[in-house]
Amino acid sequence: MEMTKKTSFLSEKVDYKTIKCLTTKVSIVDFCRTKKQDIEEIVSRGVSRGIILEKKSLVICEYVDSINLSVSCQSKLVKDDCLFPERSCLILKDYYATDLKLFHHSNPTGEVINCHFVKNKFFNVEAF
Repeated sequence: MEMTKKTSFLSEKVDYKTIKCLTTKVSIVDFCRTKKQDIEEIVSRGVSRGIILEKKSLVICEYVDSINLSVSCQSKLVKDDCLFPERSCLILKDYYATDLKLFHHSNPTGEVINCHFVKNKFFNVEAF
């Protein structure tokens, strides 16, 4: 595996964000960031998330400039924090917008969390 600089045919999923190759744990996000440098079209984009397809021994990396999320307050991820849209969006960021910055958050109806994440260079987030 490229991240460990070792040839590894034995790898396993540790959790939704980590794989283990022999004795070395590798973050899926770090793996995706490394792979991003090899693909010219996506160098300027942020890592949204990495997904482990365990049965196929495959990692899928998603790269985006921005992402909009609308998540029901019934979702296990935000259920306890639904009345606090910024906090809920920061929880969702860990799952869906890893390298992006929170640009907008709202919960206008009390039933759905809305989050808009952007690549820092896409908008000057600090200016708002």
